[in-house]
Amino acid sequence: MEIKGKVHCFFEQSKEEWKDIKGFDGLYQVSNLGMVRSLDHYVKNGHGNRLVHGKILKPYKSSHGYLFVALGKKAKHRSVHRLVATAFIQNPQNLPEVNHKDENKSNNVSSNLEWCNHSYNALYGTCQERLRKHKQTAVEMIDKDTKIVIKTFESMKVAAESLGIHKEQISAVCRKQRKTAGGYIWRYAL
Repeated sequence: MEIKGKVHCFFEQSKEEWKDIKGFDGLYQVSNLGMVRSLDHYVKNGHGNRLVHGKILKPYKSSHGYLFVALGKKAKHRSVHRLVATAFIQNPQNLPEVNHKDENKSNNVSSNLEWCNHSYNALYGTCQERLRKHKQTAVEMIDKDTKIVIKTFESMKVAAESLGIHKEQISAVCRKQRKTAGGYIWRYAL
């Protein structure tokens, strides 16, 4: 299958299958390859009924990186991965969450998804490592008189332990809620 002039290998390897979306039967369908489409349907207007042709819906990305689509007249927003999982993946234990096996939130192919509980989802793959790195923001210790950077620390925690002060004090200086901490000016390293 060719999309926008480029051949996507995973489309060639899998046969696309479509199923109605629960609650939107006959109006919208989801595919095992992570696509969502509206179906041809008639809409009443002042002159009778008008045929509206179906189309593939363009998803939008949430602030957390998940793909969503708007369904229906009142735009009910649904995550694509949950639509795919609900339609194509058995959930006999009634697990509440859907995990992306490859950790790519845009890859909503059914073979990449699995039902799981919150604990499994939160601890899956490199999630903890990524959260740790995200929380470890480097900070610079600056002389309050000369305004020269004395040292860069890999995190506020390391800086606080090195100087025997609380990391909350360093954080307050970085957020401009306080002028100094431990006798130094602090800022986030660029």
